[in-house]
Amino acid sequence: MSRKLVFSIIVLLIVLVTVTLVVYRPIRKRSSIEVVFAERKTLLLNKDWYVEVFKGKEFPKSPPSGDSWNKVDIPYLIHSKGYWGAWFKKTITVPELKASGRILLVFYGVKYKCRVYLNGKLVAEHSDGFTPFTVDITDIAKNGENELLVCVLDWTSTLTKEVDLTDLKPGERPVDKAVNAILYPIGSLYTRFGIWDDVELKIVPSIWIKDVYIKTFYRNSTISVEVTIRNDYSQNLEVTVVNKVFDKDKEVLTLPSQTVLVKARQETKITVFSIWKNPKLWAPWSPHLYNLSTVIFVSGKKVDEKITRFGFREFWVEDGSYYLNGIKITLRMASTHPLGYTREVAFSSKLSQEYLADISRHAEKTVLETYSLLKNLSVNAMRLHAQPWRKIWYDLADEKGVLIVHESAVWCLGRSYRVGDPQFWENFKEHLKGQILLHRNHPSIIIWSIENELLLTGGRFNPKTEKRLAELAQFVKSLDPTRPVMYEGDFDPCGAADIINLHYPHELQKHDDYPNTAYWPLRETLLDSYPHIPWQWNKSKPLHIGEFLWIPMTTHDISAVFFGDIVYRNPAHYYSEAKALVWRYQIIAYRVLRVSGFCPWNIFEGGPSLRKVVKETYKPVAVFPLNYDNSFYENKVVERTLALVNDHYRKLSLKLKCILHYRNASKVVYEKTLKIDPSEAELIEFNFTTPAVVNAREEAYLEIELYNGSSLLQDFNTTIYIYKEIYCEKCREVLLLGSDTGTEEALRELGVNIIKADENLPEKGLVVVARNSLKNVNWSSLLAFAENGGTVIILEQESIPENPLRVKLSEHSSTITIPITLNCSLFRGLNLSDFRFWRGDHYVSYRDLVPPVIAPSFSLVSSGIGLKYSQLLEVRCGKGAVIFCQMLLVSKFREEPRARILLARLLDYYTDYRPAVKKAGVLEKATSLLDVLKTMGARVKPISLNDLSEVELVLTTADAISSEAVQSLREFCINGGILYVYEVSEENLNLLKEIAGVNLTIVRGHPPVVFSKEDFAKLLNNNLLYWIKKERLKRHGPYMLDESIASKVILEETKAINLTEVDLNSFKVVKGDKRLIGVSEKKVLYMYG
Repeated sequence: MSRKLVFSIIVLLIVLVTVTLVVYRPIRKRSSIEVVFAERKTLLLNKDWYVEVFKGKEFPKSPPSGDSWNKVDIPYLIHSKGYWGAWFKKTITVPELKASGRILLVFYGVKYKCRVYLNGKLVAEHSDGFTPFTVDITDIAKNGENELLVCVLDWTSTLTKEVDLTDLKPGERPVDKAVNAILYPIGSLYTRFGIWDDVELKIVPSIWIKDVYIKTFYRNSTISVEVTIRNDYSQNLEVTVVNKVFDKDKEVLTLPSQTVLVKARQETKITVFSIWKNPKLWAPWSPHLYNLSTVIFVSGKKVDEKITRFGFREFWVEDGSYYLNGIKITLRMASTHPLGYTREVAFSSKLSQEYLADISRHAEKTVLETYSLLKNLSVNAMRLHAQPWRKIWYDLADEKGVLIVHESAVWCLGRSYRVGDPQFWENFKEHLKGQILLHRNHPSIIIWSIENELLLTGGRFNPKTEKRLAELAQFVKSLDPTRPVMYEGDFDPCGAADIINLHYPHELQKHDDYPNTAYWPLRETLLDSYPHIPWQWNKSKPLHIGEFLWIPMTTHDISAVFFGDIVYRNPAHYYSEAKALVWRYQIIAYRVLRVSGFCPWNIFEGGPSLRKVVKETYKPVAVFPLNYDNSFYENKVVERTLALVNDHYRKLSLKLKCILHYRNASKVVYEKTLKIDPSEAELIEFNFTTPAVVNAREEAYLEIELYNGSSLLQDFNTTIYIYKEIYCEKCREVLLLGSDTGTEEALRELGVNIIKADENLPEKGLVVVARNSLKNVNWSSLLAFAENGGTVIILEQESIPENPLRVKLSEHSSTITIPITLNCSLFRGLNLSDFRFWRGDHYVSYRDLVPPVIAPSFSLVSSGIGLKYSQLLEVRCGKGAVIFCQMLLVSKFREEPRARILLARLLDYYTDYRPAVKKAGVLEKATSLLDVLKTMGARVKPISLNDLSEVELVLTTADAISSEAVQSLREFCINGGILYVYEVSEENLNLLKEIAGVNLTIVRGHPPVVFSKEDFAKLLNNNLLYWIKKERLKRHGPYMLDESIASKVILEETKAINLTEVDLNSFKVVKGDKRLIGVSEKKVLYMYG
C-alpha cells in the first residue's frame, strides 16, 4: 500500500469522525455562559372572552364599564355595514417566568385595525386584518391574572377618507361607495369584523427559534432547512443548530449541524441541506407527514426545540402542465368564500346541509366534513378563496391530502382599492409576506394566488396597476421560490405569472350552442371577461380556469335555452337544472382538452344537481362520449368518438368495450386495451352498422364498459334511435321557387311532385322557396299569393334580403331548439330531444331567425336566452301564411332522420293549412285601443252595436261599454261571439258581471304570470309575460318582476272557508336564509338560498 493512499485514508477517517461529532454531539462553546433559559410553552386563549359592540369611527379612549358585556369564544365576528367597532376582553393567567425568556401574545387574525391593551396599557396597534402579529408583553405582564383588551374597528378603518354609507341603492354594497379609498386588503366578507383566528400565549427562552422554513425537492432528492434564531438576551451567544426528521417516533434523517454566533437583540438565519433518498412522498393519494425537530444548544445545553410538520413533495409547472413529484396532474377544483368562521357551513359527506351553531366547538368538524365532501366528489384541490382562512383549514388539508391554492385578501374591488397610492402596494406586500411566512411549510399549499380579479373589476383603469401586480410575483418568490404564482381572474400581468388564470372566459349568457361551444380553447376566441381579447391557449404556460359558469340568476330567460317555455312556471328549479347541464358539457370539454386546472363556481352555493354533476364528471378515470346525436337510419354506418381520460397518478392499462343491444341481440362493436399515462386523454374512434328495424322507429342501446384489470370502473348505456325512411302522407305536389339540387332531391324522395314556378303564382296552393334561393324572389308576388290564402314555406337561407315582413337573420346558430308545443299535428310523435343535437356537428340550424317585433308571427321552434331566436317562424298574411324555416331540413336530409321527418311533416301540415281568421271589430268609443291596434298593423275597424252581427270578435276597453250596450254584448257572446275587454276597473266591473252572467271580483295580483294551457294560447311563449324592473332582489339578481303586469286579477267570486288573518309583523326568522323586509306600509316576505 503506497504512502499516499495511507495518508488519504487517514484524512478520510478524520473527516468522518469530525462529521460524526458535529452531527451527534453539540460543539462545546469556547466560553461557557451559565444561564437558565425558560422552557417553550404555548397556551391557547380562545375561550371565555367578553365582547361589547359600539358605533364609532375612532378608537374610544377606554372600554365600557358595567355588566353589558356578552360572553363569547374565539373566533367571533360581528356584522357591520360600516363605522362600528368592538371591545374584546379576557382575563389571562401568565405563569411566573423563573428563567430567562420572553412572554408573547400571538394573534393569527384580527379584522381590521386594532389596538391591544394589557392591564390598561397600549402594547400594540395593527392595521392588516389578516396578517398574524406578535406582541411582546414580558415587561408589562404580571405573574397571575392580567386583563387583556383588544379594540377592533370594522372595514372602514382601512379607508383614507370618510364615506357616506347611507341611502344605498338596490344592489349597491357599502364598499361600492368607497371609490379609490381602501388602503389595506379587506377580503370578500368585509362586513364581518372581530377576532377570527386563534390567539395564543407563548413563553420562549431568551434565545429562541423564531422560524423554520423547509424546502423539499423531489427532482434532486434534497431537503433544505432554513432556521431563524432570535437572541433577546443581553449578550452575543454562540448557538449550535441540529435538525432531525422523525416519522412518528422514528428518526429517519439527521441534517448537518451548524454553529453560528447570534448577536444580542438580533436575528440570524442559517441554512442546511441534505440528500434524502427514497422519502415517503406527500400526495393526495398518500398524504404522509414528517416532523422536523429543530434544537438549539448553547454551551452544550439544549435551550429550545421547535417541531415543524411537513411533507416531502415538489410541485412545479413545465410545458404548460402541473407536476407533483414527477407526476403530471390536473387540478379538479372546488372553491367558495370562507366557511366555518362566521356561521357559514359546509356540506356534510352525505351531501346534506347542516347548521353548526357553535363554530368554535365545531370548527374541525366543519373542515373535515368539507374535505370529506370534496373527496367524495373526486375533487383533488380547493382554492381557499377571497382571503386567508383559519389555520385549521391548512392543517387538515395536510392530513387529508387536499391540494390547496392559497389566496390573499385582495379580492375584487378594483375601483375601491387605492391602487394609485404607493402605500397600498406596501401594505399589500406586508400582507403577502405575513401569509407566506405563516403557511409556507404546508405541503398541501401548491400555488400562491396573489389576488383575485383586481384588474377585472376596475383596477385596470389605472395604467400602473398591471405593472405593480407583476412586481409582486418576484416578491412572493423571494419569500418562497418553491411554488408557482398566479393571479385569479387577471390573466398573466406583464407575463409575470407562472400560470394563465381566467375567470368566466366563455359563459352561457353569450354562448349557448353546447356542447360545441365548450371546446372554445381549440380556436382563437374573444374572451368574455378580462382581458377581453381574442386569445387561444398555446400551452406555453398552464391554463387555469379559476372560475367558470357561475351564471348568476339575473333572469329567468337563461334556463329557457335548455328547457323552453316551461321554465317560467318554476324558474328556480330549472335554473339549477340548466346550470348543472352546462357544467357537465364544460367540465367534460376541459378534461378532454387537458386544461390544467378548472373550477366551476361553485358547488357550495348550488343544489344537489350541481354536486351530482361534479361527482360524475370529476371521476379520475373516465370515458366520455363526445357525440350527442342519437338518431340514425337503418343499415347505416355510425361513427362514434369517445374520450378516455386518466387523472390517476399511475399509468394504467384500461380495457374499453362497447356493445350494441337491439331487441334480444347483442354485439360487441369495439373492444381494445389501451395504455394511458397520468393526466392524459386519448380519443377513440370506432363505428358500427345499425340493424334493420321492423317499425318506423325503434330503440337500441350502446353500452360502454371501462375496466381497470378485472375492476369495472364505468358501465353506462346511451340510447340510440333507428329509423326507416318515411314519406309525405298528404302533400303530393308543390310549386318550387328557385333552384337547388338538394331541395329538389329531398322533395322527390319524399314522394312530392315538383312544379317549377315563376313570379306568376296561382291564387292558392303550397309554394316552397328552395334553399338559398330567396334573394331572387319577387316579394310582392309572394305576399300577394299569401294574402289570397296561399301558403309559402321558405327553407334554410344563408341570407334574407330586406322584406316587408321585417324578418331578419342573426349570426346565432343552434344545437338545441325548443318547439313551442308538442300538442300539434306538425310535431306528432316527436319529443323535446328530437329538436337538438342533429347528426354530424350537432347543429339544428345555422343563422337563426329574428322574429319581427310587430307582426302577426308565431315562433313554432325557438332557441337562445329567452327563446329570442326562431328556427321555424309562421307569419300570418291575410288569409294565408309565410313560414320561414332555418332548420337544416335539406342540408341534413340524408344523414339525420329527424330532418326528413320534419320536412315531411312541414309539407303535410301546410298542404291544406288555413289560418284561423275571424272578422274583428273595435267598439267605436274605444278610440285609444283602436289607435294601438292600428299602430301594430292590425286590420280592424270601428263598429257600433248595430254592427255586431257582421263580426266574430269584438275588442273594447271597459270604459267604452255603456249600460245600454250590456244586453247587446251579452247576446253577442251567447251566440258564439268572442269579447275581449281591456282595462277593467272596480268602477265598471258591474257591467262586466252583467255581460258574463257571473259574480266577478278584482283582487290584487302578483307575478310571475304564465299563459294557460288552453288552445288559444298554445302558440304564445311565456317569456312574453316575463316583465322585469331594473331593480334586483339581490346584487347579482334576479331582477324584480314588474308587478304592473298582474296588478289586477279578475276572479269569479267564491265564499271563503275558514278564513284566517295573519299579522305578518308577528313573523319571526328562525332558521336559514330568510329575510323579512319592510316596504313602505306593507311587509314582503322573501326567502332565498
